[in-house]
Amino acid sequence: MDHLIEDIIQDLSIEHQMGGMLEFQRTGVYPDYIIFYSALLGKRWKKKVQDEHSHGKLYINRKPILLFDLTDDVIKVKSVIDDNSEWIEKDYINMMFD
Repeated sequence: MDHLIEDIIQDLSIEHQMGGMLEFQRTGVYPDYIIFYSALLGKRWKKKVQDEHSHGKLYINRKPILLFDLTDDVIKVKSVIDDNSEWIEKDYINMMFD
């Protein structure tokens, strides 16, 4: 990886997408996703939100690089690569669809 993990975290843009009639009609479940995007890496991750407290990992080439945690409308990210890293709170955009 050519970029420092701190640069990737700073570059990361996050959207919380809720809704979408097509998926709701098909599954009966109101869809809820977190979309992460890094322009530095040209990479996009889409993670399904299971409940009010969701967490997981973001991978590059099948190797985890970041942990994320969504709790009470706060999204935090942390490096998996650096053992001494701390959670960083990130701003995000809420998007609702019909």
